[in-house]
Amino acid sequence: MNGRGRRPRLPAGEAAGAKTRAARSQSDCGRHRPSLRFRRIAPPLRLVVLLAATLLPGGARAADDAPRTAPVEAQAALDSPDTERMAAVLAGQYGNARLWYYGWSAVYGTVIVAETIINATSTGGSRLVAQVNIATSWVGLLQTLVLPPPVAFGWETVEKMPDATPEARAAKSAAVRALFDAEVKNEAFYHSAFNHIVGLAVNAGVCAFVYWGQHQGTRALINLVGGSLIWEANIFTYPNASSHLADELKGSSVLHLQLIPLAFGTDGAGAALVGHF
Repeated sequence: MNGRGRRPRLPAGEAAGAKTRAARSQSDCGRHRPSLRFRRIAPPLRLVVLLAATLLPGGARAADDAPRTAPVEAQAALDSPDTERMAAVLAGQYGNARLWYYGWSAVYGTVIVAETIINATSTGGSRLVAQVNIATSWVGLLQTLVLPPPVAFGWETVEKMPDATPEARAAKSAAVRALFDAEVKNEAFYHSAFNHIVGLAVNAGVCAFVYWGQHQGTRALINLVGGSLIWEANIFTYPNASSHLADELKGSSVLHLQLIPLAFGTDGAGAALVGHF
């Protein structure tokens, strides 16, 4: 400085160099500032990471050491596997039994109404056939209404019975077995030879009346064949799963016959009756 306090002027080259050094110094300060911030922030983050590393394994160990609840085994709703099978069969039959009951009731009811109209509006042979069909349809309708499958109207009540306690399960099991036994007895009667004979006797009696009483041979034959087919279809479609299960549980066997066609090349053909237990 001179006597007046002023800084002496530097040459032009030295002045440029001083400016460059000052800019570099500011730039270096700017580059080092983030590291200062990191140094200020790093210790808290390190503390958090350290605490997490210390606590999380302890929490995992606590979860592993916590007593686990043993899975509760599902209790059987009924008292034995056989009763469970009975209930499963009855549940499967329920829909088919109601379909059989309402379906055949509708078939016989429709025939009765239609033949009643024909009887009122016709004469001669048509009127006679209508009267015969009305009588046979009433027999079939009464048989359907009087002997419905027990499962059709008994399963809903049994299925809704409580089974939360041993006493309730015992009562429900007894109800299942009682309904199953009633279903088996009904099926045994409906599919028995006696029921086939009854159907044949009814249709044969109608045929005899039409043939000998009214001298209508063709109509008598038509009623015999048609009435017998309808009666057999009613028996064939009646549920029978419970009787099959009853035979299986008793260890008994049932003979099934099957007609199998046989071919012998170009020489001819035939059939074989095969039975299996």
